[in-house]
Amino acid sequence: MNPLAIFRHLVLFGLAYAALVFETSIMPSLDIGGLAIRPLWIVLALAVGGCEGTAVVVWAAVLGFTSDCLRSNGPLGLDLALATVAVCLLPTAWTNRPVRSITTVTLATLLLTTGIESVSTLVRIGTVDPVANWIASTLPTVLANSLGDAVANSAVVWISLLAIHALQKSLGRLLLPAPLSS
Repeated sequence: MNPLAIFRHLVLFGLAYAALVFETSIMPSLDIGGLAIRPLWIVLALAVGGCEGTAVVVWAAVLGFTSDCLRSNGPLGLDLALATVAVCLLPTAWTNRPVRSITTVTLATLLLTTGIESVSTLVRIGTVDPVANWIASTLPTVLANSLGDAVANSAVVWISLLAIHALQKSLGRLLLPAPLSS
């Protein structure tokens, strides 16, 4: 493993810790018009954008388990399984090539958040309220809420990645050697 990959994992670990703190302390009191920012899925999208192969799957499992521990209802391991399966379906896990495009990482955030949140919410509602017609009555609401959350998460990822790209570009220009004078 090269030193840059180790540094990338350390940064992701710091971001995962910050996401955990955000979800437990700031998120309960934050009201964004009914939308919920899920920083754990944002960190997962950044892991998809920065890591490759089994590292992405490990990050999905760790962040999914963390999400399971933060939720009080439903089966333990549900978000872990959903995040791991969702990431395994992405090309990053099986091509050993990270996704470098800002647009692709933003779309991955949209898909991951919508998929994981909607299925997790439906299963958790189904375990609490085993009515015969529960899926038809809750599916549109759950999908609309999950899609709204996914759009909010994707906007945060897109703005963050654009800021990181601008910072890298300006640092690159700053570190370039001065042109030779004649």
